[in-house]
Amino acid sequence: ALRPTSPARNGMGGLWPGKLVYRAVVLLMAAQMALGFGLSPGVARKDLRIRVGQYNILAANLANNLKSWFWYGYSGLKSPAGEDGAAAQPRRPAYREDGLDDVRLQVFGYGRSPLLADFWASILKKYVKIWNLFFPYELERPSHYEEGEHGLSHSDLLVLKLRDALVHFFYRDSIELAPEGEKDLAHHLFVSPAVKRTRNFELWQRIAGHVGLGLADLPAEKWDELERKRVAIDELRQRNTEDGTGDATSSVIAPDGSRWDCIADFNRTLRSFLAGFLDGEAPDEAVRQVLEEKCLRLAQLVAFSDNDMKDILRIQHESFDWQQRVQAIVGEIAKRECSAWGISELDEHEDISNALRSNPLTSRLRLVAFKHRKTLRVDDGVGIYADEGDFDVEGVGYVRYGAAAVARADERQRQQLHLRVHAGRIADGIIAPETEYKKVFHPVGGQGGLPSADEEVAKMLQQGQPVAYTYTDKLNPEQGRWFDERVATLVVLRSKVEDEADVAVRILLAATHLWHTQNNPVAEELRLIETQQMMQAMSHFKHCVEETLGSVDAEVVCGDFNDAPNFAWYEGRGDFPDPSSPDVPTTPVVEYMTQAQGFMDVLADVDGRRTPTTYTMARSYPIDYIFVRQPELRGGDAAPASLLEVKADDVQQIRLARQSRSTGTLELLPFGASEDAVTGTPMPAVGTQDTVPSDHVPVSATLRFKVAQSCADAVTTILHNRDYHS
Repeated sequence: ALRPTSPARNGMGGLWPGKLVYRAVVLLMAAQMALGFGLSPGVARKDLRIRVGQYNILAANLANNLKSWFWYGYSGLKSPAGEDGAAAQPRRPAYREDGLDDVRLQVFGYGRSPLLADFWASILKKYVKIWNLFFPYELERPSHYEEGEHGLSHSDLLVLKLRDALVHFFYRDSIELAPEGEKDLAHHLFVSPAVKRTRNFELWQRIAGHVGLGLADLPAEKWDELERKRVAIDELRQRNTEDGTGDATSSVIAPDGSRWDCIADFNRTLRSFLAGFLDGEAPDEAVRQVLEEKCLRLAQLVAFSDNDMKDILRIQHESFDWQQRVQAIVGEIAKRECSAWGISELDEHEDISNALRSNPLTSRLRLVAFKHRKTLRVDDGVGIYADEGDFDVEGVGYVRYGAAAVARADERQRQQLHLRVHAGRIADGIIAPETEYKKVFHPVGGQGGLPSADEEVAKMLQQGQPVAYTYTDKLNPEQGRWFDERVATLVVLRSKVEDEADVAVRILLAATHLWHTQNNPVAEELRLIETQQMMQAMSHFKHCVEETLGSVDAEVVCGDFNDAPNFAWYEGRGDFPDPSSPDVPTTPVVEYMTQAQGFMDVLADVDGRRTPTTYTMARSYPIDYIFVRQPELRGGDAAPASLLEVKADDVQQIRLARQSRSTGTLELLPFGASEDAVTGTPMPAVGTQDTVPSDHVPVSATLRFKVAQSCADAVTTILHNRDYHS
């Protein structure tokens, strides 16, 4: 009844009397809205929605298919059972047909072998360094196995590369041959069982012993000889610490080189024993010849067959090729229309940023903060992207964790591990690694009688410098035991407003990627310490932001936390048939975030149930999170912006795939099934399932705020909502 029936204009500037009455009613409504929210009569409220997302995109440097947590396409030694499941006639196993198939069956059994994967990850990765950038092997790269190279098969090429890496491991006698220093050298693996039983040495014995590289039959007096030489290395290290020529965590040796002399002596004796020369007097050439032959046999034992290599390399190209994945990753981001993203395992950030700019749905997303997880400019890290049309960036920071140092520190070392801050460097959203500039550290909280770092952080915020939190001032790679290669990035985002009378929303967004390995109590403790350290730094950062810039309206923490919500997801941690039961113990990190810190696990339903966010053939867990908390108000006034609702989007469910026995192509398994699977995620489009470009799926949520608004804007909003046009 208040709307005009004709667009004709009159002498009142086109405003009909009915329209004047309508506008008066609207003004009254706006005043009532303002009073209802405890605001001045000149201010009303309107909704503001902010969408945030979290995505572990699987770093390009990690997505190589010969790394043992993938091996998509690897089938292992095939069982002699017939196609119809009926028992077949006994026959000799045939895998590589190199004279070791009987041993292979005895050690690894039929099918995909977890023991073999463990050997690759725990021995070949950790000690032999087959994937380490500081060493020349890079065995995971498919380009090393181009068909026809040297006239060798894929499998034979792999064997030769493995042999060379194994031999080199026993000859790392100097810093030139061991670019990471003393870390993970042979004397760390070969420890006398009479002194200490270690899982990795037992794993070595269990497999390498079958080709004559075990030490199970080594006489006790020879073990004692080897142990004395190993202890000499540790004693010299301790002496360097005490006299100031090194420290307990350093790989740097004494100036006279005597420590490397001890390491070379240990390695020389170990090589002789492994080669079968127990008197230690054999010529070096003879020892090397025998050692190379045995390392060749070990390489053959743990290598893949040529058929498996072909399938692995084919699926590598279809599922892991970065140039294909980057477009699919951006496509997944575009589907969710979020204005802020936390991105884990980000390494090729230029490729991601360029692809985002090229997509009309993501063209306004900009990388505002990225930090390498290492203290060098290598490998992956954690980044935050934000929509430049929706937000101004008011502050950037990061946290370098030190959980492993805290967990193993003695009382004296623990006193050196406290939160401190220094000014970082940033260019084009990339926070510089700590080794690239000089740092002045300021203790947080005034430890040791020193003044608090609050004023320094305020200066950093005002000058646009990243606020860098660490728990140690020892940040060089050779001091690695003092810090974790894990970080969190922190960003203060302020929503853009069209009118100065409007109130913007300020959110503090953190993105992180915590310590690896699920269903492991030690790893759970480290993740808990990392989370506590993140929240300590984030609390100080927020305090300084509010003192310098203004109140924070919401805190959002997103990331790959590498832990399920509760122990019902894990085998061997209790019998919990119903994951939503209140009797199921919560994992430490989630309990700390939700109970101690008061965050909401946005992705959990009302019963606490979660959908998996990562899918491999080994496990499917919900380990990605978006946590949200609205800070307590300071004073008794109503908040200019209040968080009314947080709503998560549905999480995509993934089906694994197997090879069809009839066609050899991939076919989908039922939801939740993994038996016979040869590929998990990432995986190409199969059947009705689109391409999955990462081993995680993205998750997202909407935050809805009520924000203060001038009465004039309130009128405009109401008129617009009523579809009234002059």
